[in-house]
Amino acid sequence: MNHGKVLVSKSKLFTGITTFMIMIYFFQIDSLLGYGVYQLLIKIPFFVAALYILVNIRFFKPNLTVVLLLTYTAAMALSNYLTSEITLNMIMSISVQAFLFVTIHTASRRGMLRAAVKGLLFYFLIVCAFNDLIWIVHGCRPLVEGNTRLSMLPQFFLGNKFSVMYDHILLSALFLTLYQGRRRRNWIFAIGVILIILSFSFDCATTAVMSFAFMIMLFIEGKKHSLFESKITIGIALATSAIFPFLSAAFIRIGFIQNAIVTVLGRNLTMTGRVNIFTHIIELVKDGLFWGIGRENTTSVIATVAGAANIQNGFWQIAITYGMIPAAFLFFAILSATRSGVERKTSLHSYTMLGVIYAFVLAGFVEITYGITLLMPVALYNELNIQERKVYLRDQHSDIWRFRKLWRNGSVYHDAV
Repeated sequence: MNHGKVLVSKSKLFTGITTFMIMIYFFQIDSLLGYGVYQLLIKIPFFVAALYILVNIRFFKPNLTVVLLLTYTAAMALSNYLTSEITLNMIMSISVQAFLFVTIHTASRRGMLRAAVKGLLFYFLIVCAFNDLIWIVHGCRPLVEGNTRLSMLPQFFLGNKFSVMYDHILLSALFLTLYQGRRRRNWIFAIGVILIILSFSFDCATTAVMSFAFMIMLFIEGKKHSLFESKITIGIALATSAIFPFLSAAFIRIGFIQNAIVTVLGRNLTMTGRVNIFTHIIELVKDGLFWGIGRENTTSVIATVAGAANIQNGFWQIAITYGMIPAAFLFFAILSATRSGVERKTSLHSYTMLGVIYAFVLAGFVEITYGITLLMPVALYNELNIQERKVYLRDQHSDIWRFRKLWRNGSVYHDAV
């Protein structure tokens, strides 16, 4: 039996599953291809994914992070059931999220994590290239009538300008996860510059800051990476993101912060109205403290109370939409995925995914970034970090065994003499 061919076919199978699932979530297929085609496409990936999971169910032995991610997903589903109407769009997004976590974990358990990362890289490369080609030729396209997306900003092929840049950042992170060459720092600098230029081209200052933070995170690897791999550090970052809306009015009075907002980012001191929007957070959270106000109700309720399409903060958007219970599960899932660093000897680079997690948490201070674009790096980082630890422990065991063998043979004594 040719095991090589079997491995390739399995890698392609996983690539196809992952591509279809994420494609359904990110693409507005209903508006591009018609509702009938959309209905057909949404059935294919879930049938294939369910078959893949069923065949490989014996490999599914979730760790704490996977359990917390799936519990968060289940809590989202329960919140929607209790507070709003069950819609196809809601079922799709929650199902994609759950399947993504399970398939990434199963692929990792089967030794196919590199194939999974390659599959995701291929997907983001294709859709980003297609989006940019349409943008260069035709510019942004107007909102399609009946579009269910929340933002009223001009729409591109991948959604609004934030969705476009988030996908480009994830594409960069996936490439740098795979790339281990000697010119890695050159690639980091070049990619960071391109992302910042693209951000300003799409008039998206938030993702320009994200891109710069991501680039800096990767540049300091090897010097301060253990600091960022600490649960305390990521916990402080998440907590600060949640506290920021209540301190924002005082925060922007600081001189150099004002200069950065007005001069560098070209925004006003209300942070495009965010300071006023943040004042309504407590009122909105009280409306659905434990299970939120429901995904289908969020836009209209926030628009009525705060005069905006969303609350402009990642954590509180989750808390208002789904409630504090799901938000707590999300917080602990991200915290659980972070582990102290070990010596890296694998062909995949987990720290890159950690960098992109911090970038999304940073953007979450003033944008709603706590969606699948954050959870996918969390799931990948969790599995990549576990793989690195397995290699590290295996090498440690091998070194101990080799030392014992030398000791028995007397080589250690002779070398010392």
